Amino acid sequence: MTEEHRRPDLTGWSTLELLRGALRLYRRNVTTFVGVLAVAFALTALVQAAGTLPGLTTLSRQFLSVVSAVVAGTASLALARAVLRRLHGQPASIADAYGFIVDRLSAYVGLLLLMVVIALGVGVVGFMAGGILISLGLGPLGSAAVAALMLAVVVALALVPFGFAEGLPVMAVLERSRTLAYGEWPALLLSVGLYAVPFAVSFGLIPTTTWGMLVDVAVTVAYTPLPIAFLGMIYIRALGASTGPSTAEGA
Repeated sequence: MTEEHRRPDLTGWSTLELLRGALRLYRRNVTTFVGVLAVAFALTALVQAAGTLPGLTTLSRQFLSVVSAVVAGTASLALARAVLRRLHGQPASIADAYGFIVDRLSAYVGLLLLMVVIALGVGVVGFMAGGILISLGLGPLGSAAVAALMLAVVVALALVPFGFAEGLPVMAVLERSRTLAYGEWPALLLSVGLYAVPFAVSFGLIPTTTWGMLVDVAVTVAYTPLPIAFLGMIYIRALGASTGPSTAEGA
């Protein structure tokens, strides 16, 4: 069951207004949003700590790396759930954000598997296309083509967490994200840039020490809800533009 009938009408908002709205949404719900991510990062830290134990095989360490990636993806889905509920004027909590995923466990597993297949497919296509262009003496063009392909896929799938958070079937989640992204690619490119900010800060300013790693985690946990809130605003605007306004409660 979806919650479209309660979404606010953001169809007249500019991208800058969406970003400002995302900032307001973040400030008003900072405890919940940061808490959702903090739970995931705590689990990730435990998994990474387990990976440092002596006697682990290479396969075991690779498995733990996969677990860390799954936890990160789960956090994005949970945070999207919290963001969407607040945009709908409904209460949000850490328990609800993760409980919703548990309630949709089969769809969650199906979505994860499908995303893995897509990632592998894009990797293979990118590798083959890049290799062909390089063999033709077009190395820089090959690199640019692969980067453009990966960016296009990221943009097309950027709104997947919100379709899942609305309770759509897995294939409908992908189709909605692809359809809505088509008309929102400038704003979605901006969201990709927002996601890159912590990495740029970590690379340039934070030392690679134990304390530096802790600061890096703290910055990531505190900052990441902002681009996800921005994506939620984009999702609501695009959905309103494609289906028309519904009962608006304000963002």
